[in-house]
Amino acid sequence: MNNILAEINLTDAPVGRIFDFADPNKTIEDKYFQNWVLPLTPHKYWQRQSPYILDNEEGVGTVLECERSVEAAMTSGDMDGSDYSVETRVRVIGKQAKAGILARYQTSRHYYLLTVECSERLVLYRRDNNEWHVLAERLLEVDRRRYYALGLEVEGEHLRVSLDGVEVFDVTDEHYPTGLAGIHNQGRVRFDGVCITGSEGESENRKGRRAARQKREAEFQAQYPQEKLLARYLKPDWPHEVSHLRRVGPNGTWGFLMYNSDSVFSAEFAARYGSGTVPRVGVSDTDGNLLWGREIPIRFPYAIDVDGDGRQEILGILEDDRMVVLSSENGEIINEAPLPTSCPFQGHRGEVIAPDLFPWYPADLSGKGRQQEFVIKDDRESRGGRTLWAYDGSLNLLWTAQVGRPRYGHRLAMCDIDGDGREEILAGFHLFDADGALLWKCREAELNDDDHVDEVQLGLFGPNGEPRACGTNGDDGFFVLDGVSGEVIACHNAGHVQGCSAGNYLHDRPGMDYCVGTRWGNYGVLSVLDTEGQLVKMWQPDNVSQGGPAVRWTGDGRDFIFLSSSEEGFGLWDGYGKVCVRLDCPELPSKGSYGIQKGRGDVMDVDDDGCDELVFTYPEEAFVYKASD
Repeated sequence: MNNILAEINLTDAPVGRIFDFADPNKTIEDKYFQNWVLPLTPHKYWQRQSPYILDNEEGVGTVLECERSVEAAMTSGDMDGSDYSVETRVRVIGKQAKAGILARYQTSRHYYLLTVECSERLVLYRRDNNEWHVLAERLLEVDRRRYYALGLEVEGEHLRVSLDGVEVFDVTDEHYPTGLAGIHNQGRVRFDGVCITGSEGESENRKGRRAARQKREAEFQAQYPQEKLLARYLKPDWPHEVSHLRRVGPNGTWGFLMYNSDSVFSAEFAARYGSGTVPRVGVSDTDGNLLWGREIPIRFPYAIDVDGDGRQEILGILEDDRMVVLSSENGEIINEAPLPTSCPFQGHRGEVIAPDLFPWYPADLSGKGRQQEFVIKDDRESRGGRTLWAYDGSLNLLWTAQVGRPRYGHRLAMCDIDGDGREEILAGFHLFDADGALLWKCREAELNDDDHVDEVQLGLFGPNGEPRACGTNGDDGFFVLDGVSGEVIACHNAGHVQGCSAGNYLHDRPGMDYCVGTRWGNYGVLSVLDTEGQLVKMWQPDNVSQGGPAVRWTGDGRDFIFLSSSEEGFGLWDGYGKVCVRLDCPELPSKGSYGIQKGRGDVMDVDDDGCDELVFTYPEEAFVYKASD
């Protein structure tokens, strides 16, 4: 007799919206959708409503409806599930809609899918990232007014499909041995219940697979140093929401730059994503003493040592019309200058810039061996910009430059890749020297459809330390470029790629590798490419992350991918998708954060030992962890 592993039974469910992240009442979700997740719906931070509702249909009762023309899914189970059956009744309503069953779901880009398509087909797919392999299909004259009973049974290498109670496919495929189960749709559809069942033997086998996997993971993780608490810093009783450990303390010692979340955005973005608090900024030492704090209409506070004395000052935009430098000693304004005016491509001519996200990027443009100058970008509506302005530490304009298409996005990158002692600047797929002269632009990328490059990295990442540039250009892919010429070396497509980092993530191979994170539509999918730009691994540690920074944890040249976006992903990962260090951190009030939230982790060398520490800050205190001896 089969056991019910998971189900959606809406017999007595009320109608209305579900999975509305702005609604604190979760009684409907807890009762009818326990242990079900929406892997394709953005994190609640983005305030996007689920496309699903519960509605009543005459003669049927309460049904689950996707009311918008989007791709959506619900999944349940775990990666240890292997042999089971999924049954549901689907009705495709939209003219181009599709609806069906997911099985052995590995990531949101790797799974088996049985689907009814309004293009008059019933199809069984195996999806492998961008490749959709048809395992079986048949013509089906789809009636959008009726339901179709679908069944998909996976057992070993066999996949058996039933339509309205009659078996129609029996195929074999060995690519995905285990994975989650669920439902999937594209466009407006309805589901009348979902039931996932498995035999008694499958339940026991699943427990055995889970125990064996956990044993392998524990043995693998035993070779890596776990974290230990290096320091626990008190914070002053001064209202703030965001803080960073920076060199703002007396004589350039560590201290905290503190401010409210509304200071992280432009006025327009603050109204959308902020907390509605008065902008304020302050500095404390690591003993919990407030050095100073002010309510001041300053946005984008950023710590940078503009005068080279070893203690960072605070750069910001005051009253949305000028940039200022605040003393980290007492908060007084020690320098100010007008903001540059917008270029013809962004805003009105003659108006000052109005960036929506952090505009400051420190750089060593003078060859002094420290990042004392900075570059400003004007990133609007999260769609990037086209003009750059470089300033020295005294707020004197050094030069202005413009990029073509695609525009730069939410990050710039600086690195001295030619060995002259001055850093070059990568803005989108355009490289500038320290004087603002264009060295190259990637002409092939001009043909891309996506209009901006979200994140970029610049460094000596080649197989033999050659200069490389790389960046994520949304649905057009992740590009690895020759740092000298801008020519494309490799391109990887994995949905809307958004984040990237570089490090030695493949520990059995020399050289630097690339971690690429996918966002809109496939949150949490990570790809690791080797030093040549060839794909090695794709996996999905959670449904939130878009990757993480490299961490020098062991001091032996190996790097680790730090994920802190959720509790399930919380740890240090290698490039093969394995958790090397499952961070315990028992002192932390919470594990996993996203957006401008408490407890978001930073990576920095706090004790100057050549290895990185992990810093987690909260309004009340901060925690610093390092590798155990």
